[in-house]
Amino acid sequence: AGGDLRLQFDTLPLDAPATRVRIDPAFTALFELEWEPGAPALQAQLVQADDVRGRILAAHALVKTGHARDTQAVVAAFEAEPFWGVRCEWADALGDAQTGVALDGLLTLAATHTDPLSLAALLRQLGRYRDARIVACLTARLREGLPPRAHEAALDALGAQRALAPSDTLTTHAHVPGHGGFAQRGALRGLGKSHQRSAREPLQEALRPGVLHDLVRVAAAEGLGELTPHLERHEQAPAKEALEDALRDPHARV
Repeated sequence: AGGDLRLQFDTLPLDAPATRVRIDPAFTALFELEWEPGAPALQAQLVQADDVRGRILAAHALVKTGHARDTQAVVAAFEAEPFWGVRCEWADALGDAQTGVALDGLLTLAATHTDPLSLAALLRQLGRYRDARIVACLTARLREGLPPRAHEAALDALGAQRALAPSDTLTTHAHVPGHGGFAQRGALRGLGKSHQRSAREPLQEALRPGVLHDLVRVAAAEGLGELTPHLERHEQAPAKEALEDALRDPHARV
């Protein structure tokens, strides 16, 4: 109890190299697996595995190798993957990679991908990188128009570009009502993630009762909380006061 149980697998003789190797493919046991069957087997599993978990595991294992060809294999298979949930996980794997090749892949996919069920996850992962090309890509997609959750993710990721983030774009989107308030919330969180001092006043104004819908003001509180530690000390005081006032807000979520 409380310890680790480690199992050593014996070597299995084969007449030819394995094309795919799976351990407990039906997931009947609870365990963590350290397994490196090699890039060819993982690439085959990426597109041939009958179960979604197998394809997800293959993508995460491939990007962890750090080899460009393995990351590119995930990018190349992305559009042909039939299930949106797998594509979301593959986008997460590319975000986890934190490599130039993975960023290149995300930018390529983000420029043209259209499925609203996985587009939001794809755009959100761009927020884990900082690059001028991300600003150009997201700005272009916003200009074309995006589904609500993808719109939210794009603005959130745009703000995460810090000094490169276009604060005027984020401020404008924060005050444009849309379906479910998704885009407004993304813009307000993006303002906070930008860490720009110019974001403080728009966030404080958005947090005031009556300015925006209450469910949107929740994101104003989140954004201001994200921003405040990165302000100069004399600018932190009014931000903290606004957050303290929000503790007495009549709307419970705020």
